[in-house]
Amino acid sequence: MDFAVLVAVALFATVFASVIFGKELDEKEKQAIAKEKIKNKKEKA
Repeated sequence: MDFAVLVAVALFATVFASVIFGKELDEKEKQAIAKEKIKNKKEKA
């Protein structure tokens, strides 16, 4: 039974970490897209 609890906790931690890193990557992508849009506007002006 202890092993089953250990496996469950490890699985939960893995899912939690992937969600955190996934959100972090999404934020970086959004910032990169925003910078690119600003750059494009400056080039047109």
